[in-house]
Amino acid sequence: MSPYENRAQRRVERNLRMLKDLQAERKAALDQVGEDATLLAQFAASKGEPYNVETDFSPEALPQFAFSLPKIASRVAHNLRLADAKKHFPAARQSFRKAA
Repeated sequence: MSPYENRAQRRVERNLRMLKDLQAERKAALDQVGEDATLLAQFAASKGEPYNVETDFSPEALPQFAFSLPKIASRVAHNLRLADAKKHFPAARQSFRKAA
């Protein structure tokens, strides 16, 4: 490869690493917002109050995020259903045996 091709390849690799890092940060931030919103929704439910995601996570309050409120709300609903399912159907305590 020529020196120009090597430089271009290194630039592409560096940019790809940066993109993957940014995507990982964004996913971690979305996971954290989802966990926080789920916890707040569960707390509101325990008090018998309705919970509105927009109250705690308005776009103005989180300008660094580009997450849609419907996506956060659907994630909260999913986490609540999952937590409810885990309460009703706890994981089996015995492990599965390997087939011989």
